[in-house]
Amino acid sequence: MEMRKYKGIIFDLDETLVDTTMLAGFRESRNWSLCYANINKTLLYENVDVLLKKIGDSQIKIGVVTMSPQSYARKVLSYHKIKYDVLIAYHDVKNRKPHPEPMLKCLERLELLASEVISLGDDAKDIKSSRSAGIDAIGLDLNSQRRGNLISAGAQRVFDNYYEIDEFIFEGK
Repeated sequence: MEMRKYKGIIFDLDETLVDTTMLAGFRESRNWSLCYANINKTLLYENVDVLLKKIGDSQIKIGVVTMSPQSYARKVLSYHKIKYDVLIAYHDVKNRKPHPEPMLKCLERLELLASEVISLGDDAKDIKSSRSAGIDAIGLDLNSQRRGNLISAGAQRVFDNYYEIDEFIFEGK
């Protein structure tokens, strides 16, 4: 995977951009009212805010592709003041990750080609969805438990934190 100037970055939301582990039980049981009531307990991962500012300052478009509902995703993104150009959520597609449809729809709305974008996700489904859409995929393994799964799903690189991702995007390391 050679370094190049990206025109867009597509992020997964839960456990990638935002640490929403404390909402997992509510999300799995589809208890959206408790999810919304506890969004204030979610956290941005270290250096995410810095990276997102650099991305915005560099005129790189941001897409967010999540298999959570649109209303939940908007509330989480809004709470953390995350700016994005395109949000593709659960009800926006017929086929969910690992199918390429969510990524292809995001590319279309970003008005970018797969070759102009990278994606970042914490799950094998994120990687498979990106790769089958022709997008270079980076895995994020914040707890050092998924590296093997991310690599076998096709991640070209796997990083342990957002400092490494920042270096990769902006310094080509």
